[in-house]
Amino acid sequence: MSTTSVRQDAVLSSPRGARILAGRLPFIATILTSAALIFLVQPLFAKLATPLLGGTPSVWNVSLVCFQTALLAGYAYAHALARFVPLRHQVAVHGAVLVLAGLTLPIGLSGVLGAPNEGNPLVWLMGTFAVSIAPVFIAISATSPLLQHWYGHSGEKDAEDPYFLYGASNIGSLIGLVAYPVVLEPLIGVTTQGWIWAAGYAIASTGLIVCGLIVAARSRTAQTTEHHESATSTAPAGTMTERLRWLALAFLPSSLLVGTTSHISTDVASAPFLWSPPLILYIGSFIIAFGAREALFTRMAGIVLPVAAGLVLLTVFATSWPILIEIGIALAALGAAALYCHGTLAASRPPKSRLTEFYFIMSLGGVIGGAFNAILAPLLFSSVVEFPLIMALVLLTLPKGVSGGLIRVGIFTTIAMGSVVIGSMMSGHDKGDVQQFSAQLFLFVPLILLILARGSRSIALACVASLAAAAIAAPFMGKQTLLTERSFFGVHRVSQTEHLRVLIHGTTVHGAQRLEDQGRPTPITYYHATSPIGEVFSSYKERSPVGVVGLGVGSVACAMDPSQRGVFYEIDPVVVEIARNPALFNFLSACGGNSEIVMGDGRLTVADAQEGTYGFMLLDAFSSDAVPAHLLTREALSMFMSRTTDDGVLAIHISNRHLNLGPIIGRIAGAEGWVAIEKKSRVDNPLETFAAPTRVVALARHDTDLLPLLANGGWKPLTSDGKHPWTDERSNILGAWVANW
Repeated sequence: MSTTSVRQDAVLSSPRGARILAGRLPFIATILTSAALIFLVQPLFAKLATPLLGGTPSVWNVSLVCFQTALLAGYAYAHALARFVPLRHQVAVHGAVLVLAGLTLPIGLSGVLGAPNEGNPLVWLMGTFAVSIAPVFIAISATSPLLQHWYGHSGEKDAEDPYFLYGASNIGSLIGLVAYPVVLEPLIGVTTQGWIWAAGYAIASTGLIVCGLIVAARSRTAQTTEHHESATSTAPAGTMTERLRWLALAFLPSSLLVGTTSHISTDVASAPFLWSPPLILYIGSFIIAFGAREALFTRMAGIVLPVAAGLVLLTVFATSWPILIEIGIALAALGAAALYCHGTLAASRPPKSRLTEFYFIMSLGGVIGGAFNAILAPLLFSSVVEFPLIMALVLLTLPKGVSGGLIRVGIFTTIAMGSVVIGSMMSGHDKGDVQQFSAQLFLFVPLILLILARGSRSIALACVASLAAAAIAAPFMGKQTLLTERSFFGVHRVSQTEHLRVLIHGTTVHGAQRLEDQGRPTPITYYHATSPIGEVFSSYKERSPVGVVGLGVGSVACAMDPSQRGVFYEIDPVVVEIARNPALFNFLSACGGNSEIVMGDGRLTVADAQEGTYGFMLLDAFSSDAVPAHLLTREALSMFMSRTTDDGVLAIHISNRHLNLGPIIGRIAGAEGWVAIEKKSRVDNPLETFAAPTRVVALARHDTDLLPLLANGGWKPLTSDGKHPWTDERSNILGAWVANW
């Protein structure tokens, strides 16, 4: 336990403890409220913006960077206010800032920048945040450092060490993070959420002003109204080395936060219930790091960290692991890394005279870490290199420990790297379950070494670096990689095996073509002739035009009859480039002469079409294996259906490893009075037929419109279970995930 904690415990256990707690109460209540608001508005903004940008997880990552930047601005403002404005005037200045920022409420997206530009969505998202959210966020984010600064001048017995309020701030953050996915998102509409946040802002602002007035009154009585803190401080000014160390210790866990969030949300959905767990661990590490037993927990995290880092990199090779195990490993590694870095950071915190500087540098490191992953990495790397890279770099923060001599380090390093090379070579070939299992055994060797050598930073770094290198090379093993492109919407990789050329987005196949095809290629995977999607096109081949949301490699163009005209809606420019390149895939060049491609989010662009335009539509939009939830709300499906003719059919591809989307569609169909049927196809020999199991729902206004599909056999009625359908105001992806287990 730290000396500071012992001193505080002694004070609180004294006869005057009750009075001290009473003096703390207004500060604790205000800082709890403001921190909860900060972490309630983050998922709210991302939920509002995600539907306009195709539901990609990148929306959350970039939003997180926006919030970190605004937090930095709030801390910089608090630091300047504390340093250059007399204490008696700080309350008035900040009160005016709170009022002016509050004029932008309630929370909502400003239309100043118009609709998103699919060519540069990053600029639109950051600009919309700046005009919609930044003013109130900057104002409220200054609460924590300002209240700690003011408490340091309150005259209370424990005013010399106000860092305990930072722990209260992080508890408030956790309350906000948990409350949003558990209470607000599933139960309350986003419009009402905006007004609730505005009410909370008014309460927090009032509390902040009250606390400021209390301190100002006490300061006048004690005649301690110095113009700025540095005039009375005898603490050392600090060194550049110290500041850079703070910056690095804040940078690493922030980068891992964004990387972990992307890692676990790529294949499920971009939704608050998956955004929150990494943030909860990240914030929770601050609570522990600035708590009573920070030294003990930091040492424990340092012991666990090498093994956790090795495990999370190992999962790159084993994409067939259950999703809960992968998520658990990723979260454990993030938690260990964040706790160790933040614990080390807290141990070096300065006296109260440099409090606002400390928080400013810590926030700056957080911004740089988030920006590196969300903005710079997609420009620098064509694949997701940054996640394993940062995971390996975190080990450099560990103490050197006992090296065991150069010979021991060399032996361990050779064994680690050799086993990874052998395991990588074996896992890169489809030679059956026995060889795959043998490959996994080789890849576990570095983990065993990590456990045996956890006292040596050199050996730990060598083992994890070996796994990191293998993780980066894993996607290319056993395949000829023709192209790797990274966009705002994800990483796209075109690979070639002995018989196939495949487009992979994230971890999911988004289309394939047989190399032996000559002339008009034959659709395979989800689109082969006897799949539910193939049956939709063969059953309505006389209807034209056909609307398709989601392009992939263009397989659907060859599933259409030559007389049909297709209109494809696609948000990702990289996907369009790949599909249009006949050297990669020639579905469009061979079959798409009568079709066109409309760029932009499917929901926004289809809405521009006239009602009754399409004979039938196919909704086939995915981001890796994640379904853009904004396309599956009642309002969205109603709009899509309105763009079909009176006897039109809306087919929805809902194949998914993690979400049971059938009941979601059934509820909407029941609420709208539509007829719904579904079909699940099974594939006995996928390696021979190049087919994939497919699940499709077909919707129509009249049951007679679905007779051509029913004639194929295997289609079953889909009815509503009576639960609340998803809407733009309310959706519950967590429920769909749980229902799949």
